[in-house]
Amino acid sequence: MATEEGLEERLERVEKELDTIKTATAAAQQAARAPRRIVATEVVLVDEKGKVRAALAVGEHGPRLVLLDENGEARAILAADKDAPGLALRNEKGMPRAWLGVKEVGPGLFLTDEDGETRALLDAFDVGPSLSLADEKGEPRAFLVLTEVGAALQLYDENGELMWTAP
Repeated sequence: MATEEGLEERLERVEKELDTIKTATAAAQQAARAPRRIVATEVVLVDEKGKVRAALAVGEHGPRLVLLDENGEARAILAADKDAPGLALRNEKGMPRAWLGVKEVGPGLFLTDEDGETRALLDAFDVGPSLSLADEKGEPRAFLVLTEVGAALQLYDENGELMWTAP
């Protein structure tokens, strides 16, 4: 036969288990009532320290997602702008280093150096793809294009003078 102390211990254990079940049931009911859709013009995500790490917003030019590093610098920006949707990637100083986008004339990829000078540009226009390479001053040094009439390659010296071309 169980002693009075043993019954009290069992009763306490059963009450604790019942509290756990009640808490789990309440959490499940709350999750079931959670909205399946959130409507907002801006959503901001913060890390465990409360620092903004991402923002999704709809502005005058369209929706934009900005991802920030631990220092608050925007490192990646995805935008669905009407005229030029694209993805921009920035270095730790906030300087643009790469941009992939689509303009009216076609898609393009821009790669820049640490000073912000465009060093490589790849386009896929309706008339054909092209690749342009520039020096540290941003001056074109090599240009390759492919069209329906054929391919062409041009090389320029540091003064911008045509050195070589084919055909």
